[in-house]
Amino acid sequence: MSLTATTIEVGTTHQAVVVDNLTRTQIVQYASASGDYNPLHTDEVFATQVAGYPSVFAHGMLTMGMTGRMLTDYVGDGRLTEFGGRFTSQVWPGDTLTATATVTAVEERDGVLIADVVYDPVGGDAYQRSTKCIAFEGRILVIGFAGGQIQSAALNHALVKNYSIVGLHWGLYAKMNPALMRLPRRAVEARRGRGDQAPGERALGPRRGCRRSAATRGRHHGRQGGLCLVNPFAQLGRLERYAGQTTEQTASVDAAVFDYGGVLTTPVRDSIAAWLDRDTIDPASFSKAIKMWLARSAPDDTPIRRLEIGELSATEFNVLLAAELVGKDGGAVTPGDQLGSMFAEMRPEPVMFDLVQDLKNAGVRVALLSNSWGNTYPRERIDAVFDVVVISGEVSIRKPNPDIFAHALDLLDVRPERVVFIDDAEPNTDGAARLGMHTILHTDPDITRTKLARLVPTLETHI
Repeated sequence: MSLTATTIEVGTTHQAVVVDNLTRTQIVQYASASGDYNPLHTDEVFATQVAGYPSVFAHGMLTMGMTGRMLTDYVGDGRLTEFGGRFTSQVWPGDTLTATATVTAVEERDGVLIADVVYDPVGGDAYQRSTKCIAFEGRILVIGFAGGQIQSAALNHALVKNYSIVGLHWGLYAKMNPALMRLPRRAVEARRGRGDQAPGERALGPRRGCRRSAATRGRHHGRQGGLCLVNPFAQLGRLERYAGQTTEQTASVDAAVFDYGGVLTTPVRDSIAAWLDRDTIDPASFSKAIKMWLARSAPDDTPIRRLEIGELSATEFNVLLAAELVGKDGGAVTPGDQLGSMFAEMRPEPVMFDLVQDLKNAGVRVALLSNSWGNTYPRERIDAVFDVVVISGEVSIRKPNPDIFAHALDLLDVRPERVVFIDDAEPNTDGAARLGMHTILHTDPDITRTKLARLVPTLETHI
């Protein structure tokens, strides 16, 4: 029986079984639909023998998706306006979930009764029911698949009713963009410090009377309304890749962050080519090692990545690299100062340091953000020019890990959308763009200056 204005009161509860004997098939269905094939959920041998769990277990987002049916059954179609949740425990194959919903608060606003409902994991075809009660210009936030069923979106229906569908894989942010996960909380804390009430803020913290262990919370209105599944990132600005593409309305940035090797120096590839030729090393063997250690799909513990965060010394890296190299005569390569030889021909690029100084003269703060390969930096010159210097080996974080970008932003005390990042490696510019920074993929000093001038209109006057 649905809630009505005459029956709403604090303490009212409703209980229902939402999934009976959760099966591995349902877990695999969700893995296929979401693309999340984490072996903890799909590989029994890995989960039990490697990770030490009793078996595979359900994705958190799957159990989150099992919260729909009871809530819509309880509050009634067309009355749910806010819906959010968090995960509190694992769900195993064979589990039967019984959900309990409790009205924790009731208030009247503009003549309308509003109830806060706290409830434990539930199940049902939440997505399809949401499309029935969604209001004009409403937004459905897809956070799982109810009861393990793979839902499909009728795009003509979204067009006719004029609503949007947004997917949010919260757990994926922890892997792909953990720094971004901290931004909503920082924004909320800043607004609270100013005494402001921001859209969506109530969905980020418990309301009065809410138990902190509650998995999900809904909001029920005693009138027709829409379904609004709150996205905490909605107010954080753009996440698209800028790549220096701007419009006439683009405001000047407040800070510019530069990579070092290949951006502030002569091309790294030229120095490497000279080393390979000088030491008669087969270029193909070097390329093979680099691809194996530096590819986007490479594990986090490759020698290069360990070198960049200071876990591996230059001497240790040289031994590992030499073992992968082959001489042009087909013979083995003796370990030595491979890193020193590799960067021996790399020199600071005067026109790029001039560009950095021009930006400072234009009132833009400048920072250096570099992945270190055990090579030395002209620290006296760098420290004299840059306001902030972040070296991966000194902070034990490497690009494109979002944490190192967040660290640089914290030191600069500038929001990401007010920063431009310049690097010659596309994975790094992609990582910066995901945080909302403007990005320029550096290929040539003149091109980079031209793109920066679009973001800093006064730059040309300082040439």
